[in-house]
Amino acid sequence: MEIPPPYTPKQAYVPTVSLLPYDGGWQAPDREAVRAVLTKAKLDPRLASDFLGVSRKEVNRWTTGEGDVPFACWALLCWRAGVGFTEVWW
Repeated sequence: MEIPPPYTPKQAYVPTVSLLPYDGGWQAPDREAVRAVLTKAKLDPRLASDFLGVSRKEVNRWTTGEGDVPFACWALLCWRAGVGFTEVWW
């Protein structure tokens, strides 16, 4: 019996400009990057809203591309997911 190769999840893609310091040229991430980071952080919109202290409706806006994620919220999400912003510099 052949053993299947281990499952390797798709890597989360986050544009480099979304991982820069705010005053260093940071640009808000697109909806795909927001979704990828939420998935990597194991957060759904409800849990993300509780973690960040914002409304679930606001998180839904970010995941549909109807609004931009504020820098502070994005940095916290990335920190939780282990994607960029791993050093405490803010």
